[in-house]
Amino acid sequence: MGSPTLINLEEIIGNIKNDSKNDIVRIITYPFIDLNIFYKRMEALLEKGIRAIILDGKVQIGRYYVMGKGTNSIVLKGLYKDNIIVIKLLRLDASRNSLSFEAEVLKKIYNSYLHHKLVPEIIDHTEWMIILEYLDGVSIFDFLNDDIFYLDKAEISRALYLTLYKAFLLDKIYIDHGELSRPKSHILYVEPDYDPVFIDFESARYKESPKNFSSIIQAIFVRHPSSEYLRDIYNLNLEKIRRYIYIYNKSRSEETVNYILTKIFNL
Repeated sequence: MGSPTLINLEEIIGNIKNDSKNDIVRIITYPFIDLNIFYKRMEALLEKGIRAIILDGKVQIGRYYVMGKGTNSIVLKGLYKDNIIVIKLLRLDASRNSLSFEAEVLKKIYNSYLHHKLVPEIIDHTEWMIILEYLDGVSIFDFLNDDIFYLDKAEISRALYLTLYKAFLLDKIYIDHGELSRPKSHILYVEPDYDPVFIDFESARYKESPKNFSSIIQAIFVRHPSSEYLRDIYNLNLEKIRRYIYIYNKSRSEETVNYILTKIFNL
């Protein structure tokens, strides 16, 4: 991962003909280099109040780095009113026509649970971009692979309890994230208290019986390489976990969730 590179949008628009800047064009119009779309997107970002992009992250594109690269989007940082924000851009080869549905889902979740912080706040969006607040934290991948081995049990319990309870809150409003059976980077633990936030709703759908809670409990306690370690901490076995999932799927009630979480975390 290289050093962060701050790109002033007004300056880059006037200097993009320099060959060394083609990687920047490719990031904005990924996976192609399309100057016409690049200029349109730059002007739109400026109109939204974004003055710079910050090329920083774990994913390399050419000589620069970005926060993420999915099958339908590129995710990078930007500056908005002197604050770091997240910009999600639709790829030019995306299998969908816009990011509007994802923006709608995020707004639905955010407005449904103003006191719980399930997702980042949307600042603005168009058909091809979503501008979100930036939250500093670690992915569930890093949390389960590294952090749990130096946190005490109370800290781990709080983070996992909130993860499962917030997954249930998603189920309550009939939104299925679609990627939580193997969450990878789809859950962010915001520091310093490891508050879980769900991100990347590209695969989300409205469903009568969402599986967020069931998917997460399996991902954490069954499928992950650290699952055995966690089962040992909480005196769980696979039969218990299957039983909890069965009970939950039968009722999907808050009472049932509280019962399951009380049993797991010995509350």
